[in-house]
Amino acid sequence: MRWKNLVALFRPRFARAWLPLNATVRLFGLLLVILPFAVLAEGDLLDPMPEAPPAPAFDLQTPDGTRVALADLGGEIVVVNFWATWCPPCRAEMPAMERAWQGLRDKGVRFVAINVDEDSDTVAAFAESTGVSFPLLLDPGGKVTQAWPLRGLPTTFVVDADGNLRLLALGERDWDAQPIMQQILSLAAGSSPPAQTAPTSTPVSVPAPAPASVEKPATQTGW
Repeated sequence: MRWKNLVALFRPRFARAWLPLNATVRLFGLLLVILPFAVLAEGDLLDPMPEAPPAPAFDLQTPDGTRVALADLGGEIVVVNFWATWCPPCRAEMPAMERAWQGLRDKGVRFVAINVDEDSDTVAAFAESTGVSFPLLLDPGGKVTQAWPLRGLPTTFVVDADGNLRLLALGERDWDAQPIMQQILSLAAGSSPPAQTAPTSTPVSVPAPAPASVEKPATQTGW
């Protein structure tokens, strides 16, 4: 295994700042620590979720106002990534995720990336500078982020056609590696993904943020 960074979420105690390794920063009521985290080597598989719980619902918008709801994607495989521009491994894996999206988009697989605590201008600028074409969704107030079982950033889940959490990636992955793409496609084909031992990590308690009211336009399609 090789070592990569995972940004873990903790309760706030200090003012917001960007600090070196093992220092803490505040983010919408959370503290962040950049920790070295053992993840799988290039091309290795994602980690199966042993109980396959239902995926928490989301109904969010892209910076241009396009609405994307998980409930509207029933019958398809959905790769759900949680990320932020201030998270180095999040930025590093996005090009590979875009390539995987291009290779799988015509095979019943959708990709979405839910941004953590950043505004629409920041997310739009990132999409433009990197060429990411799958939906980058805003989560004002962090309500959706809190509803999903996150341990840090980046964290990515694969939701099956029945709306259940089937696969998990903690930390950066090489998403366009053939073993990973085939593992995702195995869900689309209705077969069980190959087994993989999950990395060791300690779950972290995260407080719920204040509710945020967001006006949502009609659902738009075409991605």
